[in-house]
Amino acid sequence: MNPSQQSILNRVSKDKFLLVLDLPIVMRNSTQLNIGDNLDALTFSVFGSLVPDITVPQIGVEFSGQVYNVSSYTRPNHTPLVVNFVIDNAFKNYYILWQWLNLLNTTNGSIYGSNAATVKTSTLPEYQTTFTIFALDEYNQKIAQWTYHNAFIIGLGGINYNDRDSTWIESTTTMQYSKIDFELLPTSTIT
Repeated sequence: MNPSQQSILNRVSKDKFLLVLDLPIVMRNSTQLNIGDNLDALTFSVFGSLVPDITVPQIGVEFSGQVYNVSSYTRPNHTPLVVNFVIDNAFKNYYILWQWLNLLNTTNGSIYGSNAATVKTSTLPEYQTTFTIFALDEYNQKIAQWTYHNAFIIGLGGINYNDRDSTWIESTTTMQYSKIDFELLPTSTIT
C-alpha cells in the first residue's frame, strides 16, 4: 500500500497540539525564581493560531508594457506568535511565563531598561530560547513539528475567571522569534 494514499476522512484535529518550551538559560540558572528542581522544559496543551503566515514577496518587473513577476528572494520579519494555552491546576505554566517576562524588564537588576542601548548582543541569547509545537495524530503520536528559534516572550494574557463556568481556565502568551523550521516526523506504519 502506498502510504501517501489516504482516506479523504483523515483530518487534523484541533485538540492535538503540544508546545514544548525549553527554558531560557537565565531561568535555568536562577536560584531565586522558585520554578522547580531540574526544570529544563515545560509542556503546554495549546490551541489557536499556532503557525504564522510565511511569505516570500514577489517583485513586479515592467517589461514591454507588461509586468513580469519574480521572487524577491527575501522573507519579511516574522509576526509575533500568539499562543492560547490551558493553565495547569497549580498555575505553574503561567507562573514561569510571568517570571520570564518579568526578567526582561524588572525594576531592579534588569538587563533591559534605561540602558538598553548599551546592552551587548552577546548577553541577549541567555534570555532567548527555542520552542517546538508538535502536531499529534489520533493515537497521540508526534507526526509534525514546528521549531521556533531565538524566541522570547513579549506578552502574557490576562486570566478571565468566572465561577459559573466549569471549563478550563485559559490564557495567551505572545512570542517573538527569528526563525521557524518545519518537518514531518517519521511515523510507524499500521498494518
